Amino acid sequence: MIPAKRLVLEFDRRFDRFASEYKKNLRIEDKMSLLNEAQDKIFENRVSVAEINSEVRNDLRVFEVKEAKLTKIGDKKDFSVFALPSDFYHRLRIKAVATKKDCGSKEIPITIFQTDDLNQALKDDFWKPSYEWELILGDEGDQGVYVWHNGEFSIGSVIIDYYRKPQRLECAFLSKTGSYKNFDDVEINYDSDCEFDTMIWHSIVDLAVLIARADIGDVRDFKIQSEKYFLKDKLEK
Repeated sequence: MIPAKRLVLEFDRRFDRFASEYKKNLRIEDKMSLLNEAQDKIFENRVSVAEINSEVRNDLRVFEVKEAKLTKIGDKKDFSVFALPSDFYHRLRIKAVATKKDCGSKEIPITIFQTDDLNQALKDDFWKPSYEWELILGDEGDQGVYVWHNGEFSIGSVIIDYYRKPQRLECAFLSKTGSYKNFDDVEINYDSDCEFDTMIWHSIVDLAVLIARADIGDVRDFKIQSEKYFLKDKLEK
């Protein structure tokens, strides 16, 4: 992990070149908001291209959760519902443990459909859920993952690999009073460091500086300068 204090001090050093007077009015909670916004943008970009870029997958390895068992919310006639973890961001792989009377249990990958396509697939003889053909359909909704079995078998559990959200960056150590309220009106009296364990933290700081410059009206080259932090991730490795 990279200490949050280091990101803040680097932000101050780099931003001072552009707006030293404005910087004096930036509170620690302002700086943390800028750094978190930059982290969110960079994290979102990397997740979106991780499957085609090996370098990006390396950046994200610390956020990958393996073999997480989801909590079952309930069973309906044709489907079961499982809650996603509170830190869930993006699904990687998903499978279910299915059980059928006199046939035992086995793990079957879940094929995720969009809702419109799912309705058609559930009626299609080639796609509808089947224990024998190892076909289970699913989609994501407001309660979590909906796993369809059409009453032909039961779903005991669902297991996923996923990317979790990065923890929020906080740095109460640098506040004058030892604490502050963040933009969600939550009292912060601790430090929460950057979880990226590669050099990507430099890009987070640089992007935060660009966002701050745009906030004070310095938008002349914001689009061009900010895009360079995402361009290389769009190139297939």
